[in-house]
Amino acid sequence: QAQYQIKQGQDPNQTLQKAANYCQQAIENNPNVFAFYNKLLFVYTIKSQYLLSKGQDPTIVLEEGLNSFNKVMKLNQNNLTSYNYLGIVYNNIGDHLLQIGQDPSDFYQQAIDKFQYKISNVLIAPANYSSIAWAYTGKALYQMSFGQSPNALLEKAIEYSDKALSYNDNYTLAYTLKSRAYRLKALYLIKQKEPTQQLLQQAMEMGQKAYQVNNGDLLAFINLAEIYWTEAQYQVDEKQNPTKKIYQALSLLEQAKNLSPGSNFPCMLEGRLYLLEAQWLISQNKSPFQVLDKSYQALQQAVNLNANDSETYMLLANLSRWQIEWLLKEGKPVNEVTEKGLIMIEKSLVNNANNAEAYAIKGAIYLLSAQSQQNSVTRKELLEKSQKSFEKAFSLNKLLVNEYKALMEQPQS
Repeated sequence: QAQYQIKQGQDPNQTLQKAANYCQQAIENNPNVFAFYNKLLFVYTIKSQYLLSKGQDPTIVLEEGLNSFNKVMKLNQNNLTSYNYLGIVYNNIGDHLLQIGQDPSDFYQQAIDKFQYKISNVLIAPANYSSIAWAYTGKALYQMSFGQSPNALLEKAIEYSDKALSYNDNYTLAYTLKSRAYRLKALYLIKQKEPTQQLLQQAMEMGQKAYQVNNGDLLAFINLAEIYWTEAQYQVDEKQNPTKKIYQALSLLEQAKNLSPGSNFPCMLEGRLYLLEAQWLISQNKSPFQVLDKSYQALQQAVNLNANDSETYMLLANLSRWQIEWLLKEGKPVNEVTEKGLIMIEKSLVNNANNAEAYAIKGAIYLLSAQSQQNSVTRKELLEKSQKSFEKAFSLNKLLVNEYKALMEQPQS
């Protein structure tokens, strides 16, 4: 019931408390049954997933989870599901740290250690191998956020996804994670302005297999949408029309939102896709405002579902950046939009002070705003702020230079 409530965007805390109370009653009646502690650990696992979905710190349940785990170990050291549950908690904490720009490596490694314990057990091996692949993917994403190569970690993710599939060739999550690893490899190449078609083809092949195995799986829908988004990003960089890929992704996200209306991620990705379309329209000297309005609506919905997600505020700031770029083309004032963009970027940085992309967007907003200023002193101040923001961004992630080089090289009057 609590898992269903999470999927629907409802608060499961009352339901989880009831579940915990029943476990405690069972323990009071018989404190020597390890299964009761194991069920209590499962309650904490679900609670950590809910906290993560709302951008809240799931480490607050770790102590309670560890206490239940240790009780299980005293009664039955060979219980495998308890290792699995605790590994999920560690993975959720790693995901949270990744969201706020802190190093998640230790928690992901603890998850890996738990999942690898007696992994030869055939019944739980596919789930454990996939959870290890998830942890390696999380580590890779953290490295990518600082412009570092994720390839070695993504190879490990592919390796463990393949191990899961060797036990069960219909395991949806394993196909999804293998697909995701190929897509992230491709995205890293895109950031370096290098060809990436083969990796995207491999990502799509695995993503479609995941969908064929289970066409009702939320992650399978989201993964395919992310592949189309990555392909669209590559097309924009190559000055090709990305519209078909964008709307293929949007169609999948509509289905994802129906599957889990309580998840903010489909809304956030929808907003990102419309921003990419707006970028393309501007490059073709076409008004982006209708598309930007759709992006704003999607991102606001994402904020309503999770008010603590740094990336959503960053995308709202990026929306202002593209508004400013078009307003400049039309010779219209940009001060109000600039102010909104800077407010959103500060909200983003509150939740993730190491977000390199946020600093780069901040630099772009200052740089574009400077172009509208007639006062030379004000223009100089804005250009200095822009340079400072770009320097911060590039010190965190040097690959962002490739993305913002053309904008920075525009002549400033």
